[in-house]
Amino acid sequence: MHHIGVAEQVLGPGKRVVVWLSGCPNNCPGCIEPEFRHLLNGQPYSLLYLFELIKPILDQVGSITFSGGEPLFQYQALLKLLRLMDHSYEVMLFSGFELHEI
Repeated sequence: MHHIGVAEQVLGPGKRVVVWLSGCPNNCPGCIEPEFRHLLNGQPYSLLYLFELIKPILDQVGSITFSGGEPLFQYQALLKLLRLMDHSYEVMLFSGFELHEI
């Protein structure tokens, strides 16, 4: 994971927790966050620890966005994290993949 923050009207509607994940194999031209491409350009966190970090904020704002890097580059960990969350949260994900590629 690269970092966590709270954004308002950026990376989704309203106030939301934003988790920027490290690692992206896509090398898209014009990438806005090229330093996030490298998987090791972040901090490794256990899923439970990450969840404990974001849960208090998430309970207040009710919305979360995953960005990066490429969040789907770590899709297995992302799925496990989502399973820990309450299903009432609004979840968004920004990806460099087209829907048909997922």
